[in-house]
Amino acid sequence: MTDQLEIAVIDDEAGDIYTINGVSSTVDSQDGSGHCTALEAYLENQSLVDAAVGVNKKTIVHDIDPETGVPLLLKWAVYALTNDVRRMGYDSKSNVESLVKKMYSKHKFNIDLNLDKDFDEYKRNGGQLYTKDIIAGGEPKLVTKIIKNSDGSFQRAYEDGTLSRKYYCNTLYEIDQLFGGA
Repeated sequence: MTDQLEIAVIDDEAGDIYTINGVSSTVDSQDGSGHCTALEAYLENQSLVDAAVGVNKKTIVHDIDPETGVPLLLKWAVYALTNDVRRMGYDSKSNVESLVKKMYSKHKFNIDLNLDKDFDEYKRNGGQLYTKDIIAGGEPKLVTKIIKNSDGSFQRAYEDGTLSRKYYCNTLYEIDQLFGGA
C-alpha cells in the first residue's frame, strides 16, 4: 500500500425498511461503514499473506487514556465494491456504480497501453470475454478482439461483427469498462 491515502466522507443514506404489518420507515443504511475498491482489498490481502481477511473487514481500535482511565473503542467496517456488489447495486438508491466510477477515475494517466496485445495473449491462454449491458439487458456477447484505433482509443469487436463505443482508457474506470465493467 502507499504512504498516502485519499478518502471522502459522505452523508449516510437512508434505506427503506418495512415491518411485517407494512409500516415503512428509514434507517441509516451504511451505519458508518466505508468502501474501498476491489483492487485495494486484493492488494491488502496479498500483503497480509496468512493474515488475509477477505474482501470485507472490520477494524477495531481500543485504548485506555493513561491519565483518566477512560476507555476508547472505535469500530468500523470497510466493504469492497466488487463486481458482485456493483451488479446488485444497479437498482439501489445508493448508486454503487457512481462510487466505483469516482474511485477509479480519481487519477488520470497518459501512457501508451497495449490492451489489444494483452487481450490477444489472454485469448491464446484460453480466456474468453463476454460482455452484457446490465441496464439495457440482452444476451451476453462474445468479444473476439480489442482494437486499438489511431486516436489511441480502444473498442471491443464482437462475434457478430459489431463494435462497442470508443474507450480512451486514461483512467482505471475506462479500462474496467472496456473489459466489461461489472
